[in-house]
Amino acid sequence: MTNCTFFNTGDGVDIFGDENIVSNNSFERIFGWAVKVSAGASRNKIVDNHIIDGGLGGIVVQGNNLGSITQDCEDNEIYNNTIEGFEIVGDWYNADGGVSWDATAAGRNAWQSSTTIGISIDLATATPACSVVRTIVRNNVVDGQGNGNFGIRHSTHLGGTEGHIIEGNRVTGCVTNNY
Repeated sequence: MTNCTFFNTGDGVDIFGDENIVSNNSFERIFGWAVKVSAGASRNKIVDNHIIDGGLGGIVVQGNNLGSITQDCEDNEIYNNTIEGFEIVGDWYNADGGVSWDATAAGRNAWQSSTTIGISIDLATATPACSVVRTIVRNNVVDGQGNGNFGIRHSTHLGGTEGHIIEGNRVTGCVTNNY
């Protein structure tokens, strides 16, 4: 998938397969994740994308499971992406102009009680645990613009992960900037 524009959507791209390339795309005002690599997706490349105002976050590689079937995510690459701003602030409008998240009525921003992340390497929270292994996160620019919790986060709810390479990234404007 290349040279596409995603604007004001719930999620951008969900990848559940292997050996895909998501490159040179523009994502703006995405309520959830701009790019999600999940459910056993392996050997994918997320490269040279520009993400502005993601809701929950920019890019996530997430091990997942389907009942008793484990689906590990292996050998994915995330590089040369720019992520500017995440965590929805204020109201969220549908494509038709209607308000789908009213921050005033709710008394908080949409993701204020959740952890917002520029780039996340994460395990599934259900059992059995699924691994995320050998993810490369290189030469990305992440700017939380003062709202995001983490620039780049590696989280292991259950089980473990191994072999990640996190290098050459520039992270600013997040509550916690480092990996």
